[in-house]
Order: sequence, then structure tokens, then C-alpha cells
Amino acid sequence: MQPDEALRELEKIRVVYCAGETDLPEVCQGRHVTWQEFFSQRNRILAICRQFGTAGPMGEALIDDGADGPPDPWPVESTDANYFVVDDQVNATSRHHHIEVREKSFLRAGFLQRLWELIVADPSWSLGIAVPSERYVFMRYPGIWTIGEPLKPYTNAAELFAAASI
Repeated sequence: MQPDEALRELEKIRVVYCAGETDLPEVCQGRHVTWQEFFSQRNRILAICRQFGTAGPMGEALIDDGADGPPDPWPVESTDANYFVVDDQVNATSRHHHIEVREKSFLRAGFLQRLWELIVADPSWSLGIAVPSERYVFMRYPGIWTIGEPLKPYTNAAELFAAASI
């Protein structure tokens, strides 16, 4: 896809500003999600985060046929990560991941765009990205929702991604 085409596609993605968390859509839920599915998606998120800074605290989960979750020992990747990727699977049907970004300067255009591409590739997942106490971006196909005064003016993904770290 040419850059102009990509920009036009991002302009079609609606961004909705929300006054608070109660205005956000529900996180993705669905059929039973195995730990292998959950952690495979988390591993993909970690790979994206690593392109823009450090990720952790836990590293990639080794995916095997075990019934109980990632095998031990599970490596700690960074105790002071720029991107804290939560590793708790809330329940057996949750198809949602959450990232806490250390500071707004790590909420970059390329970072958000790569995460959006991950959601588009498998729309059965949702993703929350937070800069604690400042702003929140919630991705669930086919749209993006935001919380935080600095994100209020943006109505499409091209605008939001271009101004991400403001």
C-alpha cells in the first residue's frame, strides 16, 4: 500500500472521545480462550513494544501444549520497562490486553499504528493503552476510543497517530 493510500485508510477509522471509562465499549469477549492463544497475542504485542522501547516486566511466554500456562521459569525481560504489558488473563473468555506506557513520549505514532494493525489482523481482540493519570487509548475494531483532554480534538486515526505523543 502506498503512503497516500495508507493515510486515507487511517482517516476512515473513527476516533471517539469519551468522558470516562464508563463510556468505553466492552472489551472483547468470546469463546473460551486458551492460555496459548492469550499469550501468543501478548507475545505479538511485546514484539511491537520492543520496536519502540523496553517491554516487560515478563518476557515472551514459551508456548507449549501444557494445560496450566507458560512453563517456569518464565523470564523477566525488564523491571523498568517503557511498556508494561500486563500478563494476567482476566478470565477464560477475555480477548483483551492492556499496556501501561511509562510516559507520554513513548505513546508514538508508529507504536499506535502497529498495534492497530494487530487488532485489524484479528478483530476478535481489544487493547487498552494507558499513560497513567493522563490519557487512555482503547482499540477495538472497527474504531478507537480515547480518554484524556489532550486526545479530545482527534476524530480519526490519522490525526491521533500523527499527534500521539503530545
